[in-house]
This record gives sequence, C-alpha cells and structure tokens, in this order.
Amino acid sequence: MTTRCGAGDAVLTVKDAIAKHIRWKITLQLAITRLEPLSPGAIRAIEQPNECCIGAWLLSRHTLAIRRKPEYLAVVAHHLQFHREMLQIANQIANRNFPAATRALEPKGSFHRVSLALAGALTALDRIQKIQM
Repeated sequence: MTTRCGAGDAVLTVKDAIAKHIRWKITLQLAITRLEPLSPGAIRAIEQPNECCIGAWLLSRHTLAIRRKPEYLAVVAHHLQFHREMLQIANQIANRNFPAATRALEPKGSFHRVSLALAGALTALDRIQKIQM
C-alpha cells in the first residue's frame, strides 16, 4: 500500500472507502503468514492516517460543509482508532508476537471491531454527504 492516495485510488463511494481499509487486513495477514514485519512504507502509511484515501478525503474541500456534523466527527474518531489498531498489530508483528497479531485479526478480534465501527460511521456519514473526491 502506498502512503498517498493517488488519482486512481480515489474514494468515490462508501464501498470504496471500506474496501481501501479492508485491504489492510490482507496486508497484515500476509505479514503474519510470511512471518515478516511490514515494510517501512506500510508502517509510514499506518502512522499517517491523514495521507490514506479516507484521511485525504476527510481533509479535502469536499467535507468543508460537514466538518461540525456528528457523523463527520465520528468518522474522524473511528478512522484514527482504526490506524491506532493497525499500528498495534504492526508492532506485534515487528516484535514477532504473531499469535497476538493473529488474534487481533480474527472475526471477534479488535481489528474486526474497529473495522465495523469505521464502516458504520462511514455509512452514517454517507447518508448526509455522499463521498466525493
């Protein structure tokens, strides 16, 4: 995954936004399967939530009119939590604590919970403001 959201990676719908972040689960699972830490670029992308596609959209001109709405604020909060959770998992992988990283990615794990919360917040926001880049 790249650290910046390129034109071809634009988030145009809630499904796009959710798919962009779910791809991280695959990245994390692959690192666990290979028993390798994430690349420095992936770590930087996790550490910089404002540079991913959703983060870039949240800070774009398209959200100026809704930035005080509770739905917008909820997405911002859940998006930051999502990145914090990914960073914890990335650190577990880097420390070779693969069992803990695996548990976090399981269906009832912490990653799943924050993913669902972010998806729900994005869906609620989409009801008041369609995602556009």
